[in-house]
Amino acid sequence: MNRPRISEYVNWTSLHTAGQLIMDEIGYLPFGRDEANLFFNVVAKRCERGIILTSNLAFGQWSSAFANDQTFTAAMLDRLLHHAHIVQITGESYRLKDKRKAPGN
Repeated sequence: MNRPRISEYVNWTSLHTAGQLIMDEIGYLPFGRDEANLFFNVVAKRCERGIILTSNLAFGQWSSAFANDQTFTAAMLDRLLHHAHIVQITGESYRLKDKRKAPGN
């Protein structure tokens, strides 16, 4: 059974022209080669346009999320980080923290 391609569901015009593109949990589920290529194309075509990403992965671990291709990942990070403002947040997960505070835990 063939898996539907992400490109069948994505409105590419919106991704390329939106004032701000926000993507959460990059790397939580690894991209295959096709998905990684699509993601790279979005990043490359949005050059100089706003992108907000969140990830629990350090930049050195991003290749594991992008088809384990270090050269590809370096090229993508080069584009993402060119004018980036990086906000690094450390500490305990607020979800786990709230769970521990809940009655009965």
